[in-house]
Amino acid sequence: MAEYEAGKPADEEEPACCDCCISCENKMISLLDDLGIKSKKHVLHATDPAYNKTMDPCDLTCRNDTDGNFPYFTLIMSAIHIGFYIYFVATDPTHNIAGFNKNILCSPFIYSPYHREEVWRFFTYSFTHSGICHITFNLLFQIGIGSLLEMVHGSWDVIRIYGAGALAGGLTAGIISPGKLLVGASGGDYALIFGYLGNMILNWDSMKNPFTKYMRLIFLLLFIGSDLFNAIFGSLASSGVSCGAHLGGAIVGLGVSMACLKNFNSDNDWEKNASYVLMALSGGFVLFALGWQIFSPTFDKYDEVNPPCYLFSKCEQYATNCSSFSNL
Repeated sequence: MAEYEAGKPADEEEPACCDCCISCENKMISLLDDLGIKSKKHVLHATDPAYNKTMDPCDLTCRNDTDGNFPYFTLIMSAIHIGFYIYFVATDPTHNIAGFNKNILCSPFIYSPYHREEVWRFFTYSFTHSGICHITFNLLFQIGIGSLLEMVHGSWDVIRIYGAGALAGGLTAGIISPGKLLVGASGGDYALIFGYLGNMILNWDSMKNPFTKYMRLIFLLLFIGSDLFNAIFGSLASSGVSCGAHLGGAIVGLGVSMACLKNFNSDNDWEKNASYVLMALSGGFVLFALGWQIFSPTFDKYDEVNPPCYLFSKCEQYATNCSSFSNL
């Protein structure tokens, strides 16, 4: 199917797309409108030049000047998480799929207050999970939200949001729960969820279907409200859920999304002002979290001892040199 840009001579034909685009375009046209973007069919009649370079999910390979693309990063990152999980389960003597097994605990990837000098752990904890339910729910949100953002705004923006959120989650977990170990992709996933909220703030006026955009907003508000409830209840019940990783990912994900994601109609002053405020708040939060990790005396008692036996005695590298320190 060949189409032409508005005002482009007929002899300057774009590369032909696969035949499935014909039926796909008809099926996706309402979804594209809901997402605040225009298909090539719309572009021919668009009056807003800001839409001229937006992505058409029905034509992922025919144009090189679009912002969105196939969700390569989201799917690759999800495959990496699955690979890590399968490896740790397969190499565990008990093949434990339901909980936190020895291989994960002894790996150089999880965040541990006793290994803060291994700075990569502030990010690599996001590759490990504590069971099949943990990784399943994280991947559902990661693939669902990440794919939508990547198809509209492109891989690089999603990489920035996810990476910053995962790192901020590791930093913030040390502030909220300084003595706890940390695993899971929740920091990055919460960054994607709040990045989607940032997309709605930036492009609210570009989402033409009032029912679907309000339904998405209600879903996000209910999700955020339920998570706040779980955070409060979990702290009272001494839950193992890391509220710090969720909080850090959410704050930074919202701020980075306001800085990176495209505003398809940038004429609204309130959207610009909101983006400036949220970017400043998230930037200040990251600086605070970094300063806390570097200068706070909270971590002195963890830095001065070997990893404790009650946690790491089953790890070969600590079997003979673990300490009797207890944070219980």
